Amino acid sequence: KSVTSSARLVETDGRLRSVGDERLDSLLNVSFDPFVNRRLLGNAPVRKARFCNTFKVIDSLSRVVSELEWAVCDVILEGNTLGRIMRMLENNSSRGIGGAFPTNATPNNDADDEPPFGNSGLAIENPVGINILSRSLMLLNLYFDDKLLGQYDFPDMIGQHMQQLCAVPEALLKSAYPGCGHSWLVRLAKPLYDTLKALCFDQHRERTFTETFIFPAFASLQLAATGVDESFRMEHGLDSQTTASYASNYVIVQTIRVMERHVGIGIRIGLYPKWYDLSTAYWYR
Repeated sequence: KSVTSSARLVETDGRLRSVGDERLDSLLNVSFDPFVNRRLLGNAPVRKARFCNTFKVIDSLSRVVSELEWAVCDVILEGNTLGRIMRMLENNSSRGIGGAFPTNATPNNDADDEPPFGNSGLAIENPVGINILSRSLMLLNLYFDDKLLGQYDFPDMIGQHMQQLCAVPEALLKSAYPGCGHSWLVRLAKPLYDTLKALCFDQHRERTFTETFIFPAFASLQLAATGVDESFRMEHGLDSQTTASYASNYVIVQTIRVMERHVGIGIRIGLYPKWYDLSTAYWYR
């Protein structure tokens, strides 16, 4: 049978050789699936290589370099407090390389090439958020050598942020009581780092990450903060009616910040298309 099959293949090949090249190519395209191994490559669509003209390439590279400067370098060089780092990352997350800053280039009026600029002098494409290169570099440099941005002790920075934001007494931050002091700051480090990490994602992924990891973490933090406040009052003999819940207040402020951003992202990505959905979202904000 194998000999007979081989003879048939040779005979078929001989007949195809007599057909023109174009006809042969069409027959081969019908007979064989060029994507037969596509199932091994995942379900992402096939991406075709695009070759832009020199003007577009230079413009695109200049925007990427500019974005790296303000989205990565400025955060590392200027972010010297936790509050400032949060604000910078939040602002960067809402900006994009397309239209992020004005350009002085003039449109290319060639008939074969579409100009990348509109009448306003800004790039027409305006994606929400910074591109994947800047996000990856920012996330890579967010925490290394056991320090935030490779420079700052994260628990100490959290303690300074608590004092600035909620007037937390230094005695609570240096308390030797179990669960208080430095151990409480270390307990806060992972959830707060996750909030910074989420700001390096695109906004769709950030929303999912917040729902999956950050909200449950802050729910348990609120319970732990209640215990810290109670221990602090017991250690110093303070009245619960007249002493503020410092740890709880700080956790609640951070939780509200994350929740407000979560709702705001939903508005920006179009999850509330109707006016009554928007009214409810703004009411929560």
